[in-house]
Amino acid sequence: GFSLVKRKPNSKEEVVPMIRLSDWIKNELIGRIIPTTTYGNYEGGPKVVMKTDIEASEYAVLPDLMMSGALCEVNVAFGEFHPHFAPINQTGQEIDLSTAVKVRALQHGIKQVIQGASMCKTRFIEGDSEAYLLDGMPYPQPDSINSTQV
Repeated sequence: GFSLVKRKPNSKEEVVPMIRLSDWIKNELIGRIIPTTTYGNYEGGPKVVMKTDIEASEYAVLPDLMMSGALCEVNVAFGEFHPHFAPINQTGQEIDLSTAVKVRALQHGIKQVIQGASMCKTRFIEGDSEAYLLDGMPYPQPDSINSTQV
């Protein structure tokens, strides 16, 4: 599976383009045109829901989302933490994540800040479900979306 943390000695490094998620949220979600058609019976308008199962990168991504204010544009964020990946050493990392104890302390702090931010609509649900892998549904393809509905 994917990880920024090398866990196996025979893991092959793959260089991929990367974007800053907080910038993407601010550029793509704020001020977007909301579709006029909804599929289902939803109260309170459209919601932004995000899943973060990013294999130890949550310790860099979530604080950035919080500090930039971008996380407050998300209604619900599901996420999984990976303290067992410690020590976590990522390029540009300013926080000491050299032990599982330090990683869990940051994890606790992240959850406390999100839950205590009264001016932020975000609700964080810790957990992970990959049931979609076994639901028998094919992955969406770019040509499978009717562009007239968007």
